[in-house]
Amino acid sequence: MEMVAKVLDVWNASLCPKIELGGLYSRNPTAHKWKATYRAIVLRELTFWRVTDLLNQMVVLSKAGHVLGARILLRSTIETTGILIYLNQKMQLVIEGVETFNDFSALTTQLMLGSKNESTSHVAINVTHTILQKWCEKKYPGIFAIYTELCESAHPNFEGVCFGYSRVNEEEYETVFENR
Repeated sequence: MEMVAKVLDVWNASLCPKIELGGLYSRNPTAHKWKATYRAIVLRELTFWRVTDLLNQMVVLSKAGHVLGARILLRSTIETTGILIYLNQKMQLVIEGVETFNDFSALTTQLMLGSKNESTSHVAINVTHTILQKWCEKKYPGIFAIYTELCESAHPNFEGVCFGYSRVNEEEYETVFENR
């Protein structure tokens, strides 16, 4: 965990404080007109902020012995990282001419503004199946298995409830409750 904390120290110091439209203009004089380009850059930074924040909290919980909470935060970190992986893969498909820029523009809107609770007018993309299972697994084999393993901690089933908060003392014939 100390290595993770050291990496996070570097990440915390390198968080981007703002994105200026002028920076996009300096890269390409017409690129500032493309909202998708700007959204992609902002989304990249937003995901990095979220990943860094989730991992900072995971380290705190882990050091305090709250492993279940740390695992749930790690699961959220993988979901968030999945969005960035997906965005990069879709961007590559636009560059290769496989997907249109208009489709990419719609995707960046959906990734940035999508919601499941209808708090926005855009529908969220299913992170588990659409992003992690179909896209991220291709680039990083095994990531979906790690994610599904962490899901067991997040859900109220055996690992998320019984294993997370109890142990059986077979010698005394009792169930002992504790935060594991």
